[in-house]
Amino acid sequence: MLGEKKGKQIESIIFDNQQFWPNVELCLKIVSPLIKVLRMVDSDEKPAMGFLYKAIDQAKEEIKQNVNNVRKRYESAFAIIDKRWEDQLSHHLHAAGYYLNPQFQYSPNFQSDANIKRGLYDCIAKMVPESGERVKIDLQLNDFRHANGLFGHENAVLTRNKKSPADWWESYGDECPELKNFAIRILSLTCTSSGCERNWSAFELVHSKRRNLLAQKRMNDLVFVMYNLKLRERQRQRQRVSEEIPFENLPSNDDG
Repeated sequence: MLGEKKGKQIESIIFDNQQFWPNVELCLKIVSPLIKVLRMVDSDEKPAMGFLYKAIDQAKEEIKQNVNNVRKRYESAFAIIDKRWEDQLSHHLHAAGYYLNPQFQYSPNFQSDANIKRGLYDCIAKMVPESGERVKIDLQLNDFRHANGLFGHENAVLTRNKKSPADWWESYGDECPELKNFAIRILSLTCTSSGCERNWSAFELVHSKRRNLLAQKRMNDLVFVMYNLKLRERQRQRQRVSEEIPFENLPSNDDG
């Protein structure tokens, strides 16, 4: 009887078209842009460090559009997003990645406030111990901002949104070697530990109860082979794709 009573309660909730389904729709409108950010961060296709800062702003803007810019429908969600961003995600590396990403730096909508510049210069101070090299990086930032030299070459302009940010710097940053090395270090970083977790999953598959006496070297070799077979298969899948997939639509690789 108790189970039947609870079942009827659940049925009444589900068939309540005045509250339940409108609330489900609202949740989907708010959550879907955030899921895109999570999938981007969790993707193995490209390092997300240069994209996360902007992706959060884009997600919030998309949420506003999804609820027709009605403030009372998104303000509580924004409070949660902002608190999580400030407490756990707002790091200087993300600001530096945004600043050094050519896709954003040369965009008409690029915005560089004091917080972004503080993040950039704090990263330089922490990651470049030699003061002379820091000065060179600071001076070379002017050439980057104004697209001087190789930064303004026709190919550099044409490939700003086609190459990954780190690859772009590898191609066109040679006239500013100190800044190039710093930018590649920043833009090659990941924003998640998912890659490590997937490697741990591979270890778990190899080091099972039946194979718990494997020598360390043998186990390492088996994990190496298994993981590289997966990487080779991913590369084959990418080669079969005839056109470039937009970064924000990249699939997340959640397999162990």
